Amino acid sequence: MAVTYLRNMFNLHRYKVVFCFFFLLFSTTAFAQKEQKIFGKNLPNYDNRKMHYGFYLGATASRFNVEYSDEYVQRLQVADSSGLRAANPKITPGFTLGFVLSRQLGDFFTIRFLPGVGFYNRQVEFEDNGELVNQEVPSTTVHLPFLFKYMSKRRQNTRMYFVAGATPGIDIGGSKRDERIDNKLRVDKNNFQIEYGVGVDLFYPFFKFAPELRVAHGVPNILITDDNAYSRSFQNLRTTTVTLYLNFE
Repeated sequence: MAVTYLRNMFNLHRYKVVFCFFFLLFSTTAFAQKEQKIFGKNLPNYDNRKMHYGFYLGATASRFNVEYSDEYVQRLQVADSSGLRAANPKITPGFTLGFVLSRQLGDFFTIRFLPGVGFYNRQVEFEDNGELVNQEVPSTTVHLPFLFKYMSKRRQNTRMYFVAGATPGIDIGGSKRDERIDNKLRVDKNNFQIEYGVGVDLFYPFFKFAPELRVAHGVPNILITDDNAYSRSFQNLRTTTVTLYLNFE
């Protein structure tokens, strides 16, 4: 009940959430710039080290991107409302955490390895005989992102950056393809995502804090085709995830 409420609130106010994120981002940047005028430059030799380590926490909003099957289209064309009809993917919250390993490649580039674990509960809402039925696909996924980071010139205690790369992942609690579960939407445990995002490095006296907004698009079709109406509603299922990361290094 609480998850449904939070999801509905996010759907209603998602633009306000994005606006608040950027407001917080630029407010924090302005504060850091004001702070450096008072206290000077923090961690002045930070970029002289080739390797940096840290950890991250993240809040996610995730959903399936779907391609409907011909059978689903034919069902919608039937005049009566009996049986399984509408199928709509829903945005659901989750969270992730992991470690940061960053290798300096020059003044403006680093390569980053960010192993971590994400906890998701993606859902598809079906209309079955006039009633709404939620098919939940919980996932505990080990992510292994390799990202390139392009940084602007540091201005005292702040620096903007862009990241992009690829992320293989495996759902450690996912379904096997030869497993059979009646009347259940199932997806493959292996996934591969393309990621890109933007963030800002904020240097403090003892650590660097970096809020980052990143988008991940799943590349392969992860649908496991079973002989039930839920599975046969789709030709393809792919993931899309938006994550607000808080990096500490």
